[in-house]
Amino acid sequence: MLAIVNKVRLLGTIFTGSRIVEKIIATMPKRYEASITTLENTKYMSEITSEELLTAMQAQELSHVSDVAAIVHPRMCGGI
Repeated sequence: MLAIVNKVRLLGTIFTGSRIVEKIIATMPKRYEASITTLENTKYMSEITSEELLTAMQAQELSHVSDVAAIVHPRMCGGI
């Protein structure tokens, strides 16, 4: 995601940070909807940086990977 942000900036197009965040959110898959809603409810969208958005999405991905691992390998993740 940061690669896209950097490419947009390299093109010389002037976008504010909040505009870049809006564009990224508009293209996010449905599975990130809960994380985006949480961000929207806890901060003003104009104050969210692309780095904060990336961190939130990475946290959701890690959580998802942990959940899948617990289902596939329950003994390794503290299950029975």
